[in-house]
Amino acid sequence: MKRAGPMQASALILVMWALVVMSLAVFGVIRFVAYGFDDTVALAKDFRARQLAESGLAIGLHPLVASGDPVLRQELPNGEKITVRIRPEDGRLPINVILTLGYSDVLRELFEQWGLEPEDALILADSLVDWVDANNRLQIHGAEREYYEAQGYPQYPRNRPFETVEEMLPVRGMDKLLTIKPDWRDYFTVHGSGKLNVNGASADAISIYTKVPRDQAEALVEVRNGLDGLPDTEDDLRFSSLEQFRDALGASPGDFNGVAGLLTVETTLLRVESKGSVGNRSVTLSMIAKLEKGKRPVILESMENQ
Repeated sequence: MKRAGPMQASALILVMWALVVMSLAVFGVIRFVAYGFDDTVALAKDFRARQLAESGLAIGLHPLVASGDPVLRQELPNGEKITVRIRPEDGRLPINVILTLGYSDVLRELFEQWGLEPEDALILADSLVDWVDANNRLQIHGAEREYYEAQGYPQYPRNRPFETVEEMLPVRGMDKLLTIKPDWRDYFTVHGSGKLNVNGASADAISIYTKVPRDQAEALVEVRNGLDGLPDTEDDLRFSSLEQFRDALGASPGDFNGVAGLLTVETTLLRVESKGSVGNRSVTLSMIAKLEKGKRPVILESMENQ
């Protein structure tokens, strides 16, 4: 047999190398196309999930639909779902009203209840006051422009009410609260008249507003959640009067009269949270709406939950 010469051997090696390179290139194209296809599918699912979430908002804002209505939880073909929650937005603590009326002690008590050290709770409560007041007079434990300038933020404090709950984040002391209470946002609102809606308030809010022990407020929330123990379902108890709420809470009339003016059973603001899901992809949208009798809800704020 005739042996291949050096030229033929080199040519063979080059051909084999070219085949390897071409194979890798083809494999790369296939992977690129596959990734591109996956991305396209994911984008299509995200778009559809957003459509479902927007449909859920429209359902939740309908005046004939109430919290716990079965229409708020729908399972559609192809793994599509719509899940809507309707909560009284005025069941959250109205941060601007609390600070404007000088009730910062309520906040201090809440922060301590959440686990902040007393000194840190004082610093945060006073710093929140300094942030929203229109002057540069320093609260005893607060923070005004000099403090923030030293931290590299000369634009702070804003010296006006908070426009969103997120605006609370840069306030001195909020970093410590965020560490021990990551869901702190769920307890505050920048909307409303200042009265706490007892049909949607948390045990923490009820406790610090009515001055009853927290376990007593927790027992009240359990009663309000109904037999299934879950909020926002059909069997939830809705208090129709403050007297009914007072009796369920177990507060004495004398003690309760002093705080009754800060409470309400009427819902004037709603938070509608709608989650649209397609397989493993989902989009959650929220709206806060003001209710006016005989009129369409007025949208105050809309957001996409991260």
